[in-house]
Amino acid sequence: MDQILPILITALLGVIVAVIAAAVAAVVARRMGQREGADRERQQHEAQDRERGAQAKNLIQEAENQAREIVLRAKDEALKVRNQAEDDLVKRQGELNKEDQRLLRRREDLDKKNDQFEQRRSQLDKRQSALDRREADLNKLQAERLAELQRIAGMTREDAKAMLVAAVETQVRQALAAVHAPELEGWAEPGREAAA
Repeated sequence: MDQILPILITALLGVIVAVIAAAVAAVVARRMGQREGADRERQQHEAQDRERGAQAKNLIQEAENQAREIVLRAKDEALKVRNQAEDDLVKRQGELNKEDQRLLRRREDLDKKNDQFEQRRSQLDKRQSALDRREADLNKLQAERLAELQRIAGMTREDAKAMLVAAVETQVRQALAAVHAPELEGWAEPGREAAA
């Protein structure tokens, strides 16, 4: 639309210039012919020239009015297009802001879940380390007892092993009870209430 407007104005100005040039040429030609002619012809020609001048003036006025109207329509259309583009842009920015907020909330939720998972994993790792140390201590103790029992009692290896296994089982139960005591207390409470 912006490219058409200058072309239309140029065309209208060309028509106006052509009409004026024709009118001027006619006036010049008539005046030359009038010098040779009579006063009557001169008056007729002057009247015709005035009439043509008035017509040319009217044509120029109409052309200027049309040019103004075209310019106003073009400006109105450009304003409508601009307003529509701005409305679309505002709408799209609103949609993008909502999507950004949704993604931010999702990221925060995932970060919280990840932190909880890491805490739980750390707790489990600590518990497993404690159990591994306890098992190593028990195995060492079992070996020491087995050697001691064989030395002191002069027992066979199988007899000493059976005695040691029983002692270790007792110790393992005690160790597990100590490690899981908080969990077992909560579990044992309902049983006690039921028994009462």
